[in-house]
Amino acid sequence: MKQTIQQALLQLLLTKPLRHISVKEITIEANIHRSTFYAYYSSKEMLYDSLIEDTLFELENAIQPTASITFAEIQKLYKERNRSLNEALSFLQHIEANELTYRVLLHDIQFQRQFAMVIHESMMLGDILPLIQAKHLAYGAIGLIEEWLQNKDKYTVEEIAHYLTRINIHALIDYENQKSLKASISSINKA
Repeated sequence: MKQTIQQALLQLLLTKPLRHISVKEITIEANIHRSTFYAYYSSKEMLYDSLIEDTLFELENAIQPTASITFAEIQKLYKERNRSLNEALSFLQHIEANELTYRVLLHDIQFQRQFAMVIHESMMLGDILPLIQAKHLAYGAIGLIEEWLQNKDKYTVEEIAHYLTRINIHALIDYENQKSLKASISSINKA
């Protein structure tokens, strides 16, 4: 029942913002009684927060991060330009299976921040790259996903997984150059 109520809210959010949606509209869309709604949620805001929480939890489970990946493995992936990380593919397959949810929630800045944090914390980038670069990649992934969801007829999930992998692997390979640049800038600033 909880999922039915959440799906009803998502349908309504396609046409108007939460502040303009009433509990009555949600119950009509879900084809339930008002008392059923209140058995699960105390308000539409609680329903919305629950939807976000459930979505992020499912996203975390969909991303199956590599326990550890060596730099040699990263270099090998970089050379195998047609190969995607399994994590990228499973992550995007989850989004594709929950397309309506992501189409609606990715317009919410709060959700975008939480989504980016899940990507940042769950993927291997968090411990390898500096925080600012890992966040840049996480937000870039959000832009890529939004574009893909708006143009599903142009790109397959496999193509998007490939793009996402290439972007992330390139960032990891290029990191050594960035460390050298940072050292150069530091020495210039000291001079």
